[in-house]
Amino acid sequence: GEVKSSSNYRGTMMSMMGSGAQSDNNINKMIELMKENGFTDEANAMENKDFDAMKKLMANLSDDDYNKMIDVMKNNGYESMANMMQSVGKEKMAKLHQSMMGN
Repeated sequence: GEVKSSSNYRGTMMSMMGSGAQSDNNINKMIELMKENGFTDEANAMENKDFDAMKKLMANLSDDDYNKMIDVMKNNGYESMANMMQSVGKEKMAKLHQSMMGN
């Protein structure tokens, strides 16, 4: 249910933002991917670990862009991330980012 997807999401994000070469590598790939697909501001915010900016950007993302982001993830090997984003939805996603980043 509901609770599982948000804690699952938090786990995914946390492990992605976490330590270790593997996750850094993953993050960098995702950042490149986002830049290539026109999500430059989001990518820069991720790169700088600027959670405030990320939060604002997520909150202001159009549904089309959100869905585009999901497609980008899905088509580039981030299927679990994409599925989670899809099941959680944009509104919740912004709130999750908020609770995750502790704001």
